Amino acid sequence: MSFPSVVLVGRTNVGKSTFFNRLTNSIRSIVFDREGVTRDHQEEVISWNNISFKLTDCGGLPLGRNLNFIDQKVHDGVRKLIKTADLVLFMVDASIDLIGEDLEIANILRKENRDCIVLANKADNDKMEQAALYEFSQLGFEHIVPVSALHGRNVGDILDIIIERIPVSSSAPIEDATYSVCIVGKPNVGKSSLLNLLLQEERTIVCDMPGTTRESVTTKMKLHNQTLDLIDTAGVRRKSSVDDDLEQLMVKDSMRALKNCDIVLMVIDASQGPICDQELKLLFYAYERKKAIIVIFNKHDLVTEEHREQIENSRDLYKHIFTKVPVIWTSCISLKNIGRIKEEINDLFKRCTQPFNEAEVNQYLKDQFAKRPMFNQQKQLVVRWVQPLRGNMPAFALCVNIPALFDTTHSAFIDNLMRKKYNLLGCPVKLAYRHSKIRESEPKKVVASEEIAA
Repeated sequence: MSFPSVVLVGRTNVGKSTFFNRLTNSIRSIVFDREGVTRDHQEEVISWNNISFKLTDCGGLPLGRNLNFIDQKVHDGVRKLIKTADLVLFMVDASIDLIGEDLEIANILRKENRDCIVLANKADNDKMEQAALYEFSQLGFEHIVPVSALHGRNVGDILDIIIERIPVSSSAPIEDATYSVCIVGKPNVGKSSLLNLLLQEERTIVCDMPGTTRESVTTKMKLHNQTLDLIDTAGVRRKSSVDDDLEQLMVKDSMRALKNCDIVLMVIDASQGPICDQELKLLFYAYERKKAIIVIFNKHDLVTEEHREQIENSRDLYKHIFTKVPVIWTSCISLKNIGRIKEEINDLFKRCTQPFNEAEVNQYLKDQFAKRPMFNQQKQLVVRWVQPLRGNMPAFALCVNIPALFDTTHSAFIDNLMRKKYNLLGCPVKLAYRHSKIRESEPKKVVASEEIAA
């Protein structure tokens, strides 16, 4: 779905990300008191008075000659967004006077001939509002609106102005994503390259320098007539290696994205040989939180026979996970298996949402438990009935005789039984237990297996 484009631009550290988070009612952009935190643009569709538009938070526009690789990429990306914008929100800092960088950006906007509104941010009181109107009138734009992104001052007014200025055809409904896919891994394993290839556009900056991506980037994507959120995250290093406050925020942002998604693409640099502890920790984290998982061994074009042997040895050590997830070998240079990733995402979502015949499940488990009864504390554990639950993962409510005695071992046993019967490759399996003797008039308390284990 195409929406009118509203682009938020300005120099670094004027409060664009705070304003974006305020308007989108989210914490999508990292807010940190350091210049150049935002590199990849963030975008979100906003509805106001039944009118929708796409708001884009750009990185601070780097200026000057001889920019480094990343700054030049940011500069080019912002200029490209300005050229295609229906409306530009030019943010300046009302807490200080007009500076040369503001004037340079104003000249760029005039050359592009874009409809523009100046937002004088950090105008926290009436006195600062009046001063901002006078100070920034020197930029030569007709519309100047003092705001405070931090306190929400005049934010509603800005939204009213935006919907008055964007094209009338903006009343298209917002299409919600059916599910979300999060790309995770260590720094510099090829996550951003993979995202760009899946989207078939240069959505994020790709550079050999670790830590290029600083905040999660979410983009809507169509796959087999379904809309999904595809999320690129900052690389996650070992906790002991993270000593910078900004990187700590980056890691928290990545882990939040992983925690909230449905499917995890775990990207591993296969050219580094054996799977490292940090990659295993990320994989275990996703597995324990019941995420659907696809493991991607990237940089296949750089893999030697020794690397492959080391990886296979690592996989053998952790068969209890690697036998339960799809594994794809890829190369973002040769494009090996990039198309297969899309197909596997689609197939995995189908497996996760497949219906289960209740009678069939019960008969199957009854036969299996007859062959191998379960015991705990010298008491036999009885599963009297199983009810499949609908959702974005295979889930089952089990009516049992003693819920508290079903521990992680029994849950793992039932999990393996279900995987032998059904195609659940990559799918989490959630089990919940309740006592089978609860009267129908009483509320049926369901106890999740992970809570019992805790």
